[in-house]
Amino acid sequence: MMRIQLLLLIFAVTLAGGCANKVAPTGGMKDVVPPKLLKASPEDNTVNFSSKTITLTFDEYVQLKDAAKQIVVSPPVSPAPRISTSKKNVIIEFDSLPPPNTTYNINFGNAVADNNEGNPLPGFRYTFSTGAFIDSLTVKGNIIDALTLKPADGALAILYKADVADSLLLKSLPNYFSRASADGSFIITNVAPGAYRLFALAEKTSNYFLDQPDEKAGFLSEMVMTPDTAMHELRVFTPLPAKQTMKGCNVGEHGKITMSFGRPASDISWEFIGTAGEVTAALYSDKRDSLTLHLRPGVSDTLRLKVFENNLFIDTLLCRTTPSAQAKLRPKFAGHALNPITNSMLQPEKNPVVRWSSPIAGFDSTKVKITTRDSVAVAATYRFTDSLQTHLEIIAAWKEPGHHITFEPGAVKDMYGLENDTVKWMFTIPAERTKGSISFKVTSKTSGQQILQLVNEKDEVIRERFFEGFTEGIFERLEPGTYRMRHISDSNNNRQWDTGDHSKKQQPEHVVYLKDSIMVRANWEIETTW
Repeated sequence: MMRIQLLLLIFAVTLAGGCANKVAPTGGMKDVVPPKLLKASPEDNTVNFSSKTITLTFDEYVQLKDAAKQIVVSPPVSPAPRISTSKKNVIIEFDSLPPPNTTYNINFGNAVADNNEGNPLPGFRYTFSTGAFIDSLTVKGNIIDALTLKPADGALAILYKADVADSLLLKSLPNYFSRASADGSFIITNVAPGAYRLFALAEKTSNYFLDQPDEKAGFLSEMVMTPDTAMHELRVFTPLPAKQTMKGCNVGEHGKITMSFGRPASDISWEFIGTAGEVTAALYSDKRDSLTLHLRPGVSDTLRLKVFENNLFIDTLLCRTTPSAQAKLRPKFAGHALNPITNSMLQPEKNPVVRWSSPIAGFDSTKVKITTRDSVAVAATYRFTDSLQTHLEIIAAWKEPGHHITFEPGAVKDMYGLENDTVKWMFTIPAERTKGSISFKVTSKTSGQQILQLVNEKDEVIRERFFEGFTEGIFERLEPGTYRMRHISDSNNNRQWDTGDHSKKQQPEHVVYLKDSIMVRANWEIETTW
């Protein structure tokens, strides 16, 4: 009996040891061990490679997770190899032998994982050469967003041989590439000696080309010479279209036509086709990416016109209204939009603005009444902030809890001689005790105009200042939360951050952030020197 019990004990211990890292039928330790490569055919680092199929055999059943994003074949092969799984094997199949005298690297990232628990095999890769040796040089660096400076997770680092024509950059398959990790870092391996141009591409279509309007790319201004030991920083940005394009148009009240462009416009002209409209005024948007034409009332609900920039033809537009909008074409006083909208909050450092939909020819400030919530009159000044007098800013010492503004009939007369009806408006002012503030002193050694911005956790610009050399002040009445302070070198003095241009080898305007984030608390002031 003792002998039988001893044998049973030995058998139980043996079973427990064999299942230490696997899930037992009745429970036990969770499997956390990734698959292990047992065999590669042909072997890893094979030279004079001459096979159309590679079989990678692991110690357990495997799957491929997020293969399209994780698996990178560098240099790319066209057509791309088919990669699949069969039980414990990963199978790579080529339609034809890859080009000769080249080292290839298949980086699986975290794609290879076991079937049961999905444990990934991190950083797994397979290398082979269709020549007599394996190239072993590397190019390293980081890819970040040019404006936010946040890591560009998943962006491609791309190498082109120096002799690739400029017209083919980001339009043809690269010579080498790698995908950036979550922290933006990348390493391109198995690179041959030589001179290269280094790019970064945050693409949408997985074709290695910059061919979608919302894709981002960046480039290193100087050549990379391998062997290379530097850590290169690439800043990706959304480039402006190489040529001016039309994004569309619409017809609004009084036959107002608004045309939108793919990039900031310079000198726009137009010709009507068929039914013509009489243009009485034209106004560009602040960023010059749209142009509004004001026409005499009674214009047709459908207009065709040719559009030119600097006398060069861009496109032909068909502008039409919907049936529900056609009533707006009848002569009547221009509509208006209030900022802030009624019953909402006026943002700190802002003044209320009325945006009229037609240019204003006459304004009588005596017919504008401004009071506090308890009916005390408030003195104000007024100014139109655009050349056509459509944006009316009202300037006063706005105080909590809020104000009422009334435009009496006849306060405003538009360019068609029509007057307003009564406009009533109410907005609130945030209480100081619920807000915080940041006082700052900033010195810049960069010459020319600079932009200081305060951005929130969503990278939205909350406040900004324009200065040269030195500025100090205070950002008041801030919502409690976390902020970052951003400095932009405004090289063209247009008071905004400008993206780059790959075709002109022009980098985006340089951006720097204060190292530490700033935590704002209610009824508290933070002092910052940068």
